[in-house]
Amino acid sequence: MRKLEDTWFSLHVRFEIIWRYRSPYRALNDLLCKKRRLKTQFQGVRKNKTRAVRALPSGMSHSGAVDIDPREVAPTANSMVVALTHWLSCGCVRDPRHALQA
Repeated sequence: MRKLEDTWFSLHVRFEIIWRYRSPYRALNDLLCKKRRLKTQFQGVRKNKTRAVRALPSGMSHSGAVDIDPREVAPTANSMVVALTHWLSCGCVRDPRHALQA
């Protein structure tokens, strides 16, 4: 159970950091389209984030907290990174008046 709590805490901290620095995340697509250097640097950030997030389902599976096929770890991690990266933009599209209220 401890591993599951650690995993949840790790995700919670990541969302808090993204919320703290939400301004660039809100405009991420626009920024990446306009700034080639930023786009290149962000690809490195995304790779690091994917590597870190990939350890979560692997660790949870190893500890017995979840049963996940090893072939599903990479796609699951990729989906988690997409959610971690783009959830603010999705919120703005769905409900722009209330998306960024704390």
